[in-house]
Amino acid sequence: MNITFRKNINEFEKKWLEQSILAAQDYLKKLYDNPNFENLDYIFSKTYSRSRYFRNEVADGKYKTPTCCIAIRNIIYLYPKESLKLKRYYITGVNTNIAVMCSLIHELTHHIQYNEKRTCSELETTKNEVEYLKAYHPYYYNSLLF
Repeated sequence: MNITFRKNINEFEKKWLEQSILAAQDYLKKLYDNPNFENLDYIFSKTYSRSRYFRNEVADGKYKTPTCCIAIRNIIYLYPKESLKLKRYYITGVNTNIAVMCSLIHELTHHIQYNEKRTCSELETTKNEVEYLKAYHPYYYNSLLF
């Protein structure tokens, strides 16, 4: 695992971001049988407009290892999936730790989808984020319902 922190991240933030990676992995280990989080890189930045996951399948590409790029912000954006029966798909003013956890859960779910050759969909990733909020942050979960 290689972690890159952009220049705008201080030493304290680096420590909690490293802990957040482990916490998100632990959460997903409860949902999936033996997910493989090895051979995965992370990039954290406060200037990214959104988080994303990518795999460069090209041998001579810049990023040869699957990478989670995580935006550090205080907003949670969810994909509008009707089957989840949410009334809202974003929450502003969220504790940054919680927003980062949701982004990590979302992007790591994509990693699991690719590794396990599952259907790559935003429904599964969004569902995992919503279930995390429901279990650990009911205030934010309830704000999605009304």
